[in-house]
Amino acid sequence: MKNLQGHEDGFIYINWRGKSFTIDERYAEGLRNYLVEEAGCTPQEVSDITSEKLIRDVPAIESIRRLVQLEEMWEMPDAKTDR
Repeated sequence: MKNLQGHEDGFIYINWRGKSFTIDERYAEGLRNYLVEEAGCTPQEVSDITSEKLIRDVPAIESIRRLVQLEEMWEMPDAKTDR
């Protein structure tokens, strides 16, 4: 994948905006903690979240989120045509 670069501490992911961030075990642990503490997941439900799994899934998740954003923007009424 062109937007993934190997890094000594994990992987560097570069999103569609050109912003880069490192996905490593600290990132995965932070996400697991957030999902347990804030989203109400059980530790068992999030135990399989690893940096390897995230780096594989993040591009697809980001694409889906971007598509939803674009669909929402498309459905917003245009202020000029509503008058």
